Amino acid sequence: VYVDGVPPQISVHGPTNSTTHGRYVVIDVSIAEDNLRDFYVSVDGERYNSTHLNISLCSGEHVLYVYAEDLAGNIGSIVIVFYVDADPPNATILVDDKNISIINWCPEELFLNVSEPCQAAILINNETVFSGQISEEIRIPLSLEEGEYDIVVRLVDDYGNAVEYHRILIVDRSPPILRIYGLEDGAEINTSWRIRIGVSEEHLANITILVDDELYAILDHGDEIELVLSPGKHRISIAAYDLAGNTAEKKYSVRVVENVEEEETQDVTG
Repeated sequence: VYVDGVPPQISVHGPTNSTTHGRYVVIDVSIAEDNLRDFYVSVDGERYNSTHLNISLCSGEHVLYVYAEDLAGNIGSIVIVFYVDADPPNATILVDDKNISIINWCPEELFLNVSEPCQAAILINNETVFSGQISEEIRIPLSLEEGEYDIVVRLVDDYGNAVEYHRILIVDRSPPILRIYGLEDGAEINTSWRIRIGVSEEHLANITILVDDELYAILDHGDEIELVLSPGKHRISIAAYDLAGNTAEKKYSVRVVENVEEEETQDVTG
């Protein structure tokens, strides 16, 4: 009579306790037992009838449980707790410590902060300006003139999670080109007087019209506008602002009277 009092011997070759892995985890188990009746591998409660698995898991803690029973009824089991990092690094990208896309100065520095150690590559208009390992943050000197720049940041963490960030930076140091038609400094105009405002600016924010330092109108593009003013002397300011913060401004002093013949003449002050 043979008495078998030894449970199946279970070995887990991977993963091991308290280790961290990428999204795809290889489960590798071996069971030493000549008279095996039943076994299963469970990951977070889901059973598998295989000792070798390649499964995709989300970030967080996971539990591997292996069960084996021989013909004599001896039971062996083992529990492994491991972790998965399936998320790519998060990044903060700043230019001269500012989170803006359009600026009116030549930037000096690109700042990159990452949420975890990773390999990084930084490209500006397809030219690599940095490639290497980052533990937390890095500052890259810049030498950019006026123009538009495509900034690409590629990150890969220690577990193979990859991400690519894209950012457009526009360096615009030129003010809008502002033209006013139908208004001249020192002119006499009627109480109801039409002018035309022309603006050349790709990144126009608005056009603001002030009369006697009070807001008269805000336009989002060049257009004709009617000025309705009381008789007497008035100060008119017309300013065009772009998104980078550049400004073009025209100022006029006019005298408003009745029954002045209106004609379109180009602004001669600028």
